Amino acid sequence: MKSRASRMDRRQALHAFAAAAAAIGTGVGCTRARNGASRADLDASAGGSPKHASSAARATGPSSTTSGSSARAGPDAPATSSAAATASGTTPQPSSALPVLPKRSPAKAPAWLARIGEAGSPALEPIADLVLVSGQLVACDPLVFLTNTEPFIDALAGGRYPVLLGRLEPRLSAFAMVKLAEKRARSWELAIGRGDAPDKIARGASIGYPVDAGTGAFVDRAMATRLDAEDAKRGGDLLPRLRAAGYGTKAKERDWASLIVDAATGANLVVFRSGEGDGVYSSYWGLDEGRRPVALVTDFGLLTP
Repeated sequence: MKSRASRMDRRQALHAFAAAAAAIGTGVGCTRARNGASRADLDASAGGSPKHASSAARATGPSSTTSGSSARAGPDAPATSSAAATASGTTPQPSSALPVLPKRSPAKAPAWLARIGEAGSPALEPIADLVLVSGQLVACDPLVFLTNTEPFIDALAGGRYPVLLGRLEPRLSAFAMVKLAEKRARSWELAIGRGDAPDKIARGASIGYPVDAGTGAFVDRAMATRLDAEDAKRGGDLLPRLRAAGYGTKAKERDWASLIVDAATGANLVVFRSGEGDGVYSSYWGLDEGRRPVALVTDFGLLTP
């Protein structure tokens, strides 16, 4: 087991990286989830929920069973998309196919986002492709807050997009990223969801999604609605389906999965453990010089002192 000292050393190293990037801490604002549910124990028979598995992973230490290879490259470097394409067989589309995004919030993005892919930053592990059909991207805790989850205001083009995790350890991720295009991110801005409070947006408050089951996800809004309807008929528990798709709730099990929702299109739900567990996590658009999105990153709060 890892010692308390080693965990502190890792935390101090993360803080040193964030300090070097002049990371800016922000407060937590409202969320996009609307059902307000909570779940203390997702599946007692599984030997612990993902919520508790995050703590177990920290204590157990590295023991990788995840597929894919890590690469120290990010949205600012061509090597990132190459790594994603190698693992998933998909190359992000040109940014010209994506919309120009208006500035929606004065909130400042953490400065470490600009250093993704540089020496000392988390290694990127490509895990799966995310298939969007409507282009309405949702980031959420799928085990608790899938019902009535609101998508981001800014819709994307439909298509296949690589998903990568920023690894601090084999099963500890600092962030999750959707790679949208083969271009450099020139700036980063807070991603706003439909239904987020205008007063919080106007004053630059940080806005994110709540996690109560140690699990985050990316999914098309149409597929989220379909999953919710299907699970209502099945008794309302998505976890068995995720476990069948390879998602582990124990420390040494795989910490991500891709669940196919629509076989005809390949549209899916991509899930992953959310850093060290529960919280409220903000997402940020990486934009090119023309304000077209090249990446979306959900920050699990481990790189800000």
